[in-house]
Amino acid sequence: MPELKRFQILMAVISGRGPAYLRGVNLSGIDLSNAGWLIEADLCGADLDGANLRRSNLREANLEMANLHSANLSGANLQGANLFRVKARVANLSMAVLRGTNMKETSLVGASLMKANLEEADLDGADLEGANLEGSNLRGARITNANLKMANLDGADLAGAILDGSSGLDPAHYNQGADFHGAIKAIRLADLLQIGCLSQSNLRIEVYSKDNRGDIQVGSGKILHACTNGIEGEEALMTILGWERGRFMAYPSTSSGAVTIDKPVEHLVLQWRRLEDEKNFLHLHNNPLIHDEFADA
Repeated sequence: MPELKRFQILMAVISGRGPAYLRGVNLSGIDLSNAGWLIEADLCGADLDGANLRRSNLREANLEMANLHSANLSGANLQGANLFRVKARVANLSMAVLRGTNMKETSLVGASLMKANLEEADLDGADLEGANLEGSNLRGARITNANLKMANLDGADLAGAILDGSSGLDPAHYNQGADFHGAIKAIRLADLLQIGCLSQSNLRIEVYSKDNRGDIQVGSGKILHACTNGIEGEEALMTILGWERGRFMAYPSTSSGAVTIDKPVEHLVLQWRRLEDEKNFLHLHNNPLIHDEFADA
């Protein structure tokens, strides 16, 4: 490595002016294993081809468009980091912490992500062809418009993951860890809840609609709890039931958590239908086009 680059690294670490500034620096092949001073580092566009970053702390670092080809990041902490459009082909990210990481349009072709924590990571448009995601945590991850051709997802936890528009995913993976899943199109969520209560099921139902997420707890024939966007109880349940379309995933539940709802499901469904009727009535009377049609008649 040229002496200038070593000097740049030294100044970045000891300058005392904040996080390390290594934007665009050639760090190919460098050994930064166990480095603890890369938190919030600016590595935008840096060349880390073949670098050893094993167990390094890159939490909230900016790696946008960096080259991580063949890099070793096993066990590294990349929580909240920006990996937008990073080139990480055949990189080793096994057991890495990537929770909440921006990985939009990242190239991870042939990369190892075994047992990596990708919970709530954003993988929109990512290329994961041939990547090994065995045993990884993808709960709540956004894997939209991604290429998953030949990706290994055996044992991966996809609970709550959004997979819209992704290609190459084996349909069998949709069912891992879940009793059932589906889309709210031909059936109303209210009908689903009535079925769950009628069968005395103990369920936790995750509901997704556009950018919204809701959780409903059903136990021993009753709706016990609902929450969404900072609200809970009956108000949250009515909000979720009002979503026109979306998808749901239901799981067996033994939770004895908060009880914020204490009404029979029949009463709750009637309450929701009354609110829907009121909403439709207001829409009818606030629509000038509809008023004009009645006037012409």
